[in-house]
Amino acid sequence: MSPLEIFSAVFGLFALAMVFGSLFTWSLGLRRLWQGGEFLPLERRTPVGWGVDGVIVSLGLVVLLANAASFIAQRGGWLELPEDPQKTPISLSDMSTLLTLEGGSRVLACGLVILWLVALYRSSALDLGFALRWSHLTAGLVGVVALLPPIYLLQALLTLWWVEYEHPVLELLQESGDPIYLLPMAMVAVVVAPLTEEFLFRVVLQGWLESKGMKDASPAGDSSGHVGMDAGASTYDGGAPSGEGLAGDGERSTAPDRTVPYWPILVSSLFFALAHLGHGPAPVTLFFLALGLGYLYRQTHSIWPSLMVHFCLNAITMIVAAVSMMLGEGL
Repeated sequence: MSPLEIFSAVFGLFALAMVFGSLFTWSLGLRRLWQGGEFLPLERRTPVGWGVDGVIVSLGLVVLLANAASFIAQRGGWLELPEDPQKTPISLSDMSTLLTLEGGSRVLACGLVILWLVALYRSSALDLGFALRWSHLTAGLVGVVALLPPIYLLQALLTLWWVEYEHPVLELLQESGDPIYLLPMAMVAVVVAPLTEEFLFRVVLQGWLESKGMKDASPAGDSSGHVGMDAGASTYDGGAPSGEGLAGDGERSTAPDRTVPYWPILVSSLFFALAHLGHGPAPVTLFFLALGLGYLYRQTHSIWPSLMVHFCLNAITMIVAAVSMMLGEGL
């Protein structure tokens, strides 16, 4: 057997196992919903401190630092961008440089946002989605198994019946066949992109929207904006009280599950999809993926479950593209 045939066989078995695992996971989840429960338990949280200013500052820093890095690189002669990308495609080396700059600027922007939120709002690790428990890893594993097979199936159907999938990075890699650019591009695609996008879209944007909905649903007379447990509030399966994080918040009240809205999932998913325009049918696929990622964040108030799913999605895509490129054949 050729290396391509071996990889195809192994990958086929992996895909088959994922499909059966997804069907099993969805059957268990739908059974829980039928019995009046939830697919995943809802964990305790408090409304985050930041408002729309956190979203604006985060977006502004990402755009500002990315443009600044690109401008400095072009002025220094390290990056040359074509005046008309439609007529003169960007070279692979310049694309690699551009992606590295964008990845680095995103990480720096997210780091500055975290420092700003901690300094100004005394945001804790729980507020920022970085508090980690075993239940979060379990939720992430459930998300990987449940979401990836239907997402890949939807992508295949859209590519077959609607429009071909487009991704400039993968296309350049396939055309060049040069593996030297794989490592930096894989680092950006598999590590930097999931981490920064999950922080910006789930933690900052969806976290603010959820908190806004929770505060709007606060019982009359609660001027603090925090929502407390009432006599009719349900208990939390697997939820743990919030503790001290990056900055201590003292005594923090917690919210009953009925006050955590679902609509922020839809809003954050829409913006996540719009951020990926220009990649063929990807915005449609990513919108449905983001619905799942947003649900994971709503239930856990943690970045780790959605990050696991996002990481695995991009990692599988990059592995398939890399093998196809190195073997010089399509899969």
